[in-house]
Amino acid sequence: MKEQIVLKDVEFKYLNSVVFAGINLKINKGDYIIITGGNGSGKSTLLKLILGLIKPSKGLVKTESRKIISANVGYVSQSNNIDKEFPITVEELIHLECNVSSKTCSLSPEIHLAKFNAEHLINKKIAELSGGELQKVLICRAFVTEPEILILDEPTNNLDKIARQNLYKLLMDLNNQGKTIINVTHAHDEHGYSFKNAISYDLVNGKLVEEVHND
Repeated sequence: MKEQIVLKDVEFKYLNSVVFAGINLKINKGDYIIITGGNGSGKSTLLKLILGLIKPSKGLVKTESRKIISANVGYVSQSNNIDKEFPITVEELIHLECNVSSKTCSLSPEIHLAKFNAEHLINKKIAELSGGELQKVLICRAFVTEPEILILDEPTNNLDKIARQNLYKLLMDLNNQGKTIINVTHAHDEHGYSFKNAISYDLVNGKLVEEVHND
């Protein structure tokens, strides 16, 4: 199996307080990684380390390329990190991902939005969107470059049941195509234990513990 991401003995401190330590994780191409944990456990921080947005206090974060933020990675951040007052439309926001990654987007934003019955949002300003609508747009933005790796931070936030089902069906199809998925959530819900390549971890008390699920 081709290794895409490796974390070895990773520690991260914030204001001299240890958020987590001794984190060891290996992610191969085609894996479906689930990371759960309570609020404040460091899940989003762990994703930022993987993405190269921040550096570990100790240890090694190794990716198959020097910087993982590139055309082959799609990232869904938490929606509360988005400035909704920025004067941009849904179409422009999604297209920005193509411009930043310098990769041609073969499918139009409308096609991705249609997967969530949200194509009618295409010309709306992001300030006009509800929380659930914005979340759908952020997911479509991550998918638009057809990346090899998807990194999702609480992707079901603000989504209704049907939208959650659509998301996980889409993720299952992408994973079956060999895409690597890292899905971070605070809850044990429908987030993917049925995926054939799923490996689940719990980030608790500063440690990443692999979970064992009996069929």
